[in-house]
Amino acid sequence: MPKPIPVAMRRQIVERRQQGERLKRIAEDLSMPYESVRKVWGLYRREGRIEPNYETCGQRGVKASPRVYRAALWLKRNHPTWGAPLIRQIIRDQWVDEKVPHLRTLQRWFRRAGLPPKKPKGEGQARRGRGTAPHNIWEMDSPEAIQLATGEQVSWLLVSDEASGAVLDGKVFSPRPRQPDHGA
Repeated sequence: MPKPIPVAMRRQIVERRQQGERLKRIAEDLSMPYESVRKVWGLYRREGRIEPNYETCGQRGVKASPRVYRAALWLKRNHPTWGAPLIRQIIRDQWVDEKVPHLRTLQRWFRRAGLPPKKPKGEGQARRGRGTAPHNIWEMDSPEAIQLATGEQVSWLLVSDEASGAVLDGKVFSPRPRQPDHGA
C-alpha cells in the first residue's frame, strides 16, 4: 500500500489545477502517478476537501447488502459445485434493485467462509455415467434473452458432444414474440 499523499502536496495539486495547469503536467512535475493527482483533484471537486478520509482507510468487512452476502454464502454452501458467476447471476435475477459485487469479491467471501472453490472439470474428461466416446451422446442447450453489450437481446442454440465437449453446431438469433397457435 503506498504512503498517503501529504496534505501540503495535495494543496499544491489543487492550487495548480485551479490556476489552469493540466493534471498530467502537475503529475510530471511532482513525480507522482497521474491517477493519484487525478484522484486528489476529483476529491476536491466532489467534496471540497483535500484531506484524506482516514476513517475509511483500510476498512475491512462486507460493504454489500447483508442479504446479498447471506444469499451468496447460502447458495455456495447448498450448491458447492456452483461457481461465483452462476451465483452472482442468480442473485442479480432475484434482487434487481440490489448492487451485486464483482465475481472476485464473491470468491473472496467464499474463501473467507471456508467454502471450497468450484473444481473445473478437466478438458475432454467425460462425466461418470454419461457419454464416454465421441458422438455417443450430444447435448443441446438454448440460452434465451442474453443481453449483448449493444443492448440487443439474442438467443442461441448450441449442440455439443458430451464426451469431448466439442461444439458441433450453433446458431444465434434474435428472439421473436410467440405466434398464437391457430389450432392445427
